Amino acid sequence: MTLKYAGAALAILAAANGVMFPWLDGAGRAGLLVAAAITFQVQVAAFALLCKHAVRPAEGLVVWIGAAVVRMAIVIAVGLAVTLLPALSPVTTLLGCAAFFFVLLMLEPVFLAARMRSAAEAA
Repeated sequence: MTLKYAGAALAILAAANGVMFPWLDGAGRAGLLVAAAITFQVQVAAFALLCKHAVRPAEGLVVWIGAAVVRMAIVIAVGLAVTLLPALSPVTTLLGCAAFFFVLLMLEPVFLAARMRSAAEAA
């Protein structure tokens, strides 16, 4: 299930980058690519952990809250780091990071529901 989520996430990130590229300059494009690379790795790791622990509701909730805190910390870290990197557009990078996290977070329930159904059928 994690591979399917990763594939869907990658397709969404690629489509978003493809749509936005014509309107961005070099620094904006680089910032959007960096934001996509960061969010993809974090989201796939968070989803894998959530799938592993979602069978037990208490564990799933702890993992979900922990992943939310990690996402917030990463957005803050990206916001601080991008001020030191002139090759990246701060606005594009930070907004891209936040938007990609939001969109990929909204994708999680679709794949998690399928995972829970298959786990229930196997039991």
